[in-house]
Amino acid sequence: MYLEKGVVPPGNAEDAAHLAFASIHEMEYLCTWNFKHLANVQALRRLRTLNESQGIFIPQVCTPEELLGE
Repeated sequence: MYLEKGVVPPGNAEDAAHLAFASIHEMEYLCTWNFKHLANVQALRRLRTLNESQGIFIPQVCTPEELLGE
């Protein structure tokens, strides 16, 4: 769904899988260094829009620095 709806670009199934697992398992945080496809404002907006429309939990995507407060 994340690939099909353009949340992550085609060819990035691993990124889509990370989002799917975090969403379906209602993980509070998805910690990543992936600024290109996951930890950026545009990607988070697409994730939020899609998950809200499907009634799926929205994990907080953040970097390790954000999570640790450094």
